[in-house]
Amino acid sequence: MHTQRHPQDTFPGSCPFHGDCLEGLASGPAIGARTGRSSKDLGPDHDLTVEIEAWYLAQLVSTVVYVLSPQRIVMGGGVMKIAGLRAAVCAKTIERLGGALDGTGLPDTMDRYLPAPALGDLSGVLGAIALAEGVASRAPRSRV
Repeated sequence: MHTQRHPQDTFPGSCPFHGDCLEGLASGPAIGARTGRSSKDLGPDHDLTVEIEAWYLAQLVSTVVYVLSPQRIVMGGGVMKIAGLRAAVCAKTIERLGGALDGTGLPDTMDRYLPAPALGDLSGVLGAIALAEGVASRAPRSRV
């Protein structure tokens, strides 16, 4: 997904295909290339990194909200472990939505709408297993 660049972000992006797509600007490798630091230890780059990441991730969340209207969006992984990032993404998403969804209850419940993964680092793999089990249970059984 191509994104609008953060005004303070001069990093060209780490994606070899698009440069300034979401993956090229907001992924863990992009943070590392932009700051020269791991997302686990941003040091003096922490606050600006949170601002920039929230800017990009809020674009993703607001796009998903408008296009798919899901009941919940769960974002995990190493980047989302950056202190203060989830709260910043919530705030920036509300700002980006600009009141367009007022009356739906969404802006009032953004931290429930965009929760931390309840299963931590196991969320992705356990979610994949749950989806596979659901598909398998609905598949017609062949008679031999």
